[in-house]
Amino acid sequence: LHQYLKKKHYQTKYGGEVSFDGRGEMDTGYIIYFFPYVNDASYLGTLGRLIPSAPSDYKLIIHPDEIPWKINNEM
Repeated sequence: LHQYLKKKHYQTKYGGEVSFDGRGEMDTGYIIYFFPYVNDASYLGTLGRLIPSAPSDYKLIIHPDEIPWKINNEM
C-alpha cells in the first residue's frame, strides 16, 4: 500500500492536510476525535493524537480520561 502513497497530498472534507513522504509514510499527524454515532456530528472530545515525527514512545498519545467507557450498557 505504501508504494501508492508516496509523495501524495490531500485535504480532508473538514480542511485538514494529509500528506505522505517519499517512502509512503504519513508525515502529517492527526487528532483522534470522538463522535458518538456514525450519523451524529456532535463532537464530544479529543481522545488523542498521532505524531509521526515524534520519537517512537510518543507517536501515539491517548487521553484515557477522555474516553467515554461503556458502563452498564450506557455511555
